[in-house]
Amino acid sequence: MSGSGQWVVVLQTAIGIQLVFAALMKAGGGASLSPFLEAMAIPPVLVRISRVAVPLCEGALGTCLIAGTGWWAALGAAGLSLGFTAILVNATRMGVSESCRCFGALDSGVPTSVSAVRAAVLLTGSLVLLALSAGGPGTTSPITDATALPAALTGVLLGVACIACFALLGRTIQFERFRSTLRGSR
Repeated sequence: MSGSGQWVVVLQTAIGIQLVFAALMKAGGGASLSPFLEAMAIPPVLVRISRVAVPLCEGALGTCLIAGTGWWAALGAAGLSLGFTAILVNATRMGVSESCRCFGALDSGVPTSVSAVRAAVLLTGSLVLLALSAGGPGTTSPITDATALPAALTGVLLGVACIACFALLGRTIQFERFRSTLRGSR
């Protein structure tokens, strides 16, 4: 497997893990997106559609990326990430304080700005993946190419580390805000 092929597997696995994890966390708490979308003044019918459509799209694209189905999954991930980034940046500009709960309960209370940065990182990774895999007939998968397994395991670790780092960052900011409130009430 070539050097760029290894990076494709690392990125497609890391991004795929994050999308599947986000889908599973949202599916576990079906209405978790609702308060954020309502705070954004999204019409109720779109809120109901989003509760089902967003986790389905994330899960499907994430699974396709992990399976290495081709450049079109990278294109879908880039489009989805662009949409997430745009919505979260807009929410930050609007001063929306409600958490997006992009990763379900793991994200409750995480500031919108942290979620926007995470979405931008996911968008950047998706665009790099798209650039590396565009035009090719397919993407390498550890399912069909055993030499891709180390790169896939690296991608799993990278995806999990990204989820954990942003969750920890959000919790730290949340704790610091709480701590400063406590200091102010003395």
